[in-house]
Amino acid sequence: MAGTPVPHPQQTLTFNDVFEDDDVDEPKEKQTIHHIRANSSIMQLKKILVANRGEIPIRIFRTAHELSLHTIAVFSYEDRLSMHRQKADEAYVIGKRGQYTPVGAYLAGDEIIKIAVEHGAQLVHPGYGFLSENAEFARNVEKAGLIFVGPTADVIDALGDKVSARKLAIAAGVPVVPGTEGAVETFEEVKSFTDKYGFPVIIKAAYGGGGRGMRVVRDADSLKESFERATSEAKTAFGNGTVFVERFLDKPKHIEVQLLGDNHGNIVHLYERDCSVQRRHQKVVEIAPAKDLPAEVRDAILNDAVRLAKSVNYRNAGTAEFLVDQQNRYYFIEINPRIQVEHTITEEITGIDIVAAQIQIAAGATLAQLGLTQDRISTRGFAIQCRITTEDPAENFRPDTGKIEVYRSAGGNGIRLDGGNGFAGAVITPHYDSMLVKCTAHGSTYEIARRKVLRALIEFRIRGVKTNIPFLASLLTHPTFIDGNCWTTFIDDTPQLFDLVGGQNRAQKLLAYLADVAVNGSSIKGQIGEPKFKGEIVPPEIYNSAGEKIDVSKPCEKGWRKIILEQGPKAFAKAVREYKGCLLMDTTWRDAHQSLLATRVRTIDLLGIAKETSHALSNLYSLECWGGATFDVALRFLHEDSFDRLRKLRALVPNIPFQMLLRGANGVAYSSLPDNAIEHFVEQAKKNGVDIFRVFDALNDVSQLEVGIKAVHKAGGVVVGDLAQFMVSNKLSPEDVKARASELDFPESVLEFFEGLMGQPYGGFPEPLRTNALRGRRKLDKRPGLYLEPVDFVKVKREMGKKFGAPVTECDIASYVMYPKVFEDYKKITAEFGDLSVLPTRYFLARPEIGEEFNVQLEKGKVLILKLLAIGPLSEQTGLREVFFEMNGEVRQVTVVDKKAAVENISRPKADPGDSSQVGAPMSGVLVELRVHEGSEVKKGDPLAVLSAMKMEMVISAPHSGKVASLQVKEGDSVDGSDLVCRITKA
Repeated sequence: MAGTPVPHPQQTLTFNDVFEDDDVDEPKEKQTIHHIRANSSIMQLKKILVANRGEIPIRIFRTAHELSLHTIAVFSYEDRLSMHRQKADEAYVIGKRGQYTPVGAYLAGDEIIKIAVEHGAQLVHPGYGFLSENAEFARNVEKAGLIFVGPTADVIDALGDKVSARKLAIAAGVPVVPGTEGAVETFEEVKSFTDKYGFPVIIKAAYGGGGRGMRVVRDADSLKESFERATSEAKTAFGNGTVFVERFLDKPKHIEVQLLGDNHGNIVHLYERDCSVQRRHQKVVEIAPAKDLPAEVRDAILNDAVRLAKSVNYRNAGTAEFLVDQQNRYYFIEINPRIQVEHTITEEITGIDIVAAQIQIAAGATLAQLGLTQDRISTRGFAIQCRITTEDPAENFRPDTGKIEVYRSAGGNGIRLDGGNGFAGAVITPHYDSMLVKCTAHGSTYEIARRKVLRALIEFRIRGVKTNIPFLASLLTHPTFIDGNCWTTFIDDTPQLFDLVGGQNRAQKLLAYLADVAVNGSSIKGQIGEPKFKGEIVPPEIYNSAGEKIDVSKPCEKGWRKIILEQGPKAFAKAVREYKGCLLMDTTWRDAHQSLLATRVRTIDLLGIAKETSHALSNLYSLECWGGATFDVALRFLHEDSFDRLRKLRALVPNIPFQMLLRGANGVAYSSLPDNAIEHFVEQAKKNGVDIFRVFDALNDVSQLEVGIKAVHKAGGVVVGDLAQFMVSNKLSPEDVKARASELDFPESVLEFFEGLMGQPYGGFPEPLRTNALRGRRKLDKRPGLYLEPVDFVKVKREMGKKFGAPVTECDIASYVMYPKVFEDYKKITAEFGDLSVLPTRYFLARPEIGEEFNVQLEKGKVLILKLLAIGPLSEQTGLREVFFEMNGEVRQVTVVDKKAAVENISRPKADPGDSSQVGAPMSGVLVELRVHEGSEVKKGDPLAVLSAMKMEMVISAPHSGKVASLQVKEGDSVDGSDLVCRITKA
């Protein structure tokens, strides 16, 4: 049907359509912004200053540039390398170095206004946080002759004060949550409210938002501490520590309405957002519009939000926030008189640039001139925003700091990114909010938007600092989120969300190892020099008896293992007994390299000849390739997972039976274990590829042979070796040992042998040597397993989960039970450097040449092409070097400690997690308060200190009762995560 088209609001992003001069004869489409200015009342508007940092200034600069405005950034000294400074046309530091704290610089309103005036800005946009809700700042901007992009100072006074906003809502007939009548400043006032209304309650900062200065209190015991932390956080974040108290609703939804108002009393809403997914009262994921909110509830909330805004003559952008309980009753909580972090999702579903509208309204435009009348505003589809932060979800969302080594963004259809300091080389400090980037997805349905944002999260590659991406992925795939039924405490109420599968970070970890080797040389124990051979090993071609070349790329199906798989062990044993020829067992993959190379042949080198072995030796009775000392050495010296080796070899050699050496009651360890530990280990070995278990017991103890799978024990050789070395080093003869047994300090393995922990020797123990050597230690006259408590595998798995993180496999448990300390050390190495088994042996033991290109295959179809480019100079202050690589054509940078360097700046000692007397800092930050001194008596849970980081405060509590023996810090100190704070001796 013909008619006048309705312009889309997105088409009104410049001043042209708003401030048209009737006397201009040129066609409208040829008018420039400069021409319009020259003929309008806003001809002087050329520059805008954004009084903020991080993501929001960049967001505002982009729209300002689209409006042909010149942009000015301000920054603290600590932010001098931040991205928002670079995105502006001009940038100026706030004050002199040291004049302000990192946060204080952005609260220095007079200084910021001075910069705006001196450099010709006419508009000042406050962004969100910092000064955005400070009425005095807005007032002073106007006094300086500048335009404040936001509500009037009087409106900020009325609504920025949450207590005043409650009163206005009540006067407008909008329902509110029961709370204090006014702001409270003393603990007694808070206690009086809880005495009347009970618990739970929520303490909120009266002059700010964003989750700062907010605490939920569920009992009287934590009330005082929560009040003090809330007021302190509020003062730090907003410059005012005043708070108020409300009843805390159980499992409500958090629904907020985006509002826009002009200077003529016109108000419109841009529909609602669901911001229920929160943590620490700070939004994590936002959705627009709210999914499955009943239409009548939505309409009522929208109407009340507009009515309340009109009652105070609201101007510019703002957000009215409501809680909706489980009965769909809604309550007003506050109006944020500023732009919100999550405004992006409203822009995506309405097509309206809210920042452009803010600037144009501040310049004098009406909503009608912008095409923003309520009948023209509608929504299309759904949008979901995720806030990607430098927080470690596995450590209670502890903020992480450090240098971003790798930063690769997502993208594609329907994805919008609003970033701040997310770039390679950026240094994340504890001074500011932890958000790196906002990732927004828009789709025609909620489910499509959800899938898009999940895909985008998976695309991100951020290395050098921990992020919450694994948690966000877990959240987005939870059934409750998929259904759109989350509530404000959903994260706290759903521990399954923390069963995280994080990014593997394989490439960067391997580069960290290569960089360490490049700077410090190999750290492999027992290595003498670098490998002399630097060529590539190519297995020879093999031929069958007819002289035909064998294609080793195809699996060999011929072999004795086929009988085991198809007919079972009994049929295999029968076939072996009936075989008239000579059967061979090859121990090259275990015994030969044990004898010649101390069991240190690496998995990658065995895999290099596995296919050829499978074909060339297909008629072998077995390959003894596992167990014995190989298991221990792989973990301890090669930093390899023995079960992973077994699985990989099994995949390439499917036809030959695999055999392992098992030391009876010891499994593959060097001391006796409970029977169920052996049974569990054997079960995992069988599942992962072992077919034959070779039984061995050095002491010929039949009872040891009957344990678990009738396996045996080989530790006698170790005992003999330890005793022999002890005798040689102390120049002792056998007669000396017998005569002086009661006074010699024997090795522990020798004493365990005499105790009977390794079994019973044939003919018994030699006396009186045994008694004299033990000097009162116990004597076991039966096999050791009978004296040992069964392993509690559920408890072990839980402990391993806490220590190493999820997931913990049954093979991990089996390895840990065998070698707890060795496995723990192995996990530390792999946590830092990843799976080192994939590195070619040459580069595992020595650094590559500068400029040398080589490949590392992570898995089938994934190959890294690496090249060492350069090793940077030593920083004498830190002892660090930068090492530069090229990876798949992209430059990567790794920072390494030069262990040979003498460092001038000595770092703080780290708390030893194994020493319960040492208390470490839970995260990087500033010690703002110490509650104890040396000699203080403390009880478990007593506050020791208060740490501030990223505008959040955390109390460091006593892990146990005792006395503070020493303090390593003082108030005002900056600390890193795990820095030693104090030592507490147990009571």
